[in-house]
Amino acid sequence: MMHLSEALAQHGQPADMACPYLVHEPLEAPPDLPQLAASEKLYAATVQLISTAPQQIEDELRQGKPVGLILKLTDTFLKPTQGMIEFSHMLLSTNMYHAVVATGLGKHSGTGELHFRIRNTWGEDWGEQGKAWLPHSYVQSHAVTAFKV
Repeated sequence: MMHLSEALAQHGQPADMACPYLVHEPLEAPPDLPQLAASEKLYAATVQLISTAPQQIEDELRQGKPVGLILKLTDTFLKPTQGMIEFSHMLLSTNMYHAVVATGLGKHSGTGELHFRIRNTWGEDWGEQGKAWLPHSYVQSHAVTAFKV
């Protein structure tokens, strides 16, 4: 749980230059939200951690359950090539973490290595419309935390 808290506190979003703020706010107003009665409370589920072992993540995905991953970032993570993130030892920083969601499985046609299909939050210009294939070796070396989504 400690790594998850640390990751959430770290900078992991793109620089403002990559995702600039709007010059003008949208004109439409958001709808009014319903008011909760004093007796009603909002609850959030406790994060359920799982092992970062790729086999555990694979098992969850085979059951149709997505898995959240907190990853150390490398140079290759920033710019996937043809929708693939290549394994790299070159960490951007030893304390820079980023969260993604693993949603599927596949095997590399050339090497046979297991890959996880991940969804990122950096917009449709990253990877293949915000998604990419992450190799088993990357998860094995750079996953800090895994949790059920």
